[in-house]
Amino acid sequence: MMQAHRETLAKKAIQEQLTQYHGPVTEVEIRQALVRQGLRVHKTTIYRQLAALVSAGWATVTNFADGVTRYERQLQHHHHVVCRSCKRVEEVHMSNHLAKEEAKIARARGFTKVTHVLEFFGTCHTCARRQESH
Repeated sequence: MMQAHRETLAKKAIQEQLTQYHGPVTEVEIRQALVRQGLRVHKTTIYRQLAALVSAGWATVTNFADGVTRYERQLQHHHHVVCRSCKRVEEVHMSNHLAKEEAKIARARGFTKVTHVLEFFGTCHTCARRQESH
């Protein structure tokens, strides 16, 4: 019974962290935030709870081609633009044309549950100005 109670506390704390962050966050960043709150949660528990939240559709997984898995609260489908220099991440909302393309691809190829991953990479204004001054 104690383990289930701990799991529930961990899940609530993780959900709070994902709700507070405005963008994708790593397991390490979540664990560090929990430690600052005085909660010691094993990384296996964090990964298990994150997997459950993703499976339930409450959160999504994002990977910016750097091998680091990130999680975020999924309120509506969106993409990201990532600065190659400082790693700042901003949300990008696009028209619904990609959903139409998914449906078209699914019909044409006989697939179901087609999704996509699309991220943009560039240099933010601050980093570009910093690079120009050097």
